[in-house]
Amino acid sequence: STSTSTNSLLYIVGGITPGPFGRTAVYSYDPETDIYTPRTSSPQIIVFVPVVFDNNRHLFTLGSLIGGASTEVCFSYDVTTDTWASAPNVLSSRANHAAACRADGSIVTIGGSSQVSDPSTFYDLYDPGTATWSNL
Repeated sequence: STSTSTNSLLYIVGGITPGPFGRTAVYSYDPETDIYTPRTSSPQIIVFVPVVFDNNRHLFTLGSLIGGASTEVCFSYDVTTDTWASAPNVLSSRANHAAACRADGSIVTIGGSSQVSDPSTFYDLYDPGTATWSNL
């Protein structure tokens, strides 16, 4: 997964390794200097999920796919302090979905699947200011 930030760095979060395992590695990449910098690893495998920045300094991972099953577990990463924290879980387990940050800083998740072959049409909204999820 990748996401850009307001500080002109690209963050590479998690991904797939050979075999059935995912990664917890996190790197920032500075395109001006062409340098990758290791960051604090994520607390959980991050694979087949979106990673998105809010309008602040936080990157959010929204669920994951572990052992063929999706999870609802979310984390936030503070790019300034290089620290991870638990974030409120998405409303339903999912992976293979999309997410975007809206102009007001809220985050929308779209679609995905609760299992590898179970597509959904869920639309959920996360408000970082109140730390709450709601269905759309």
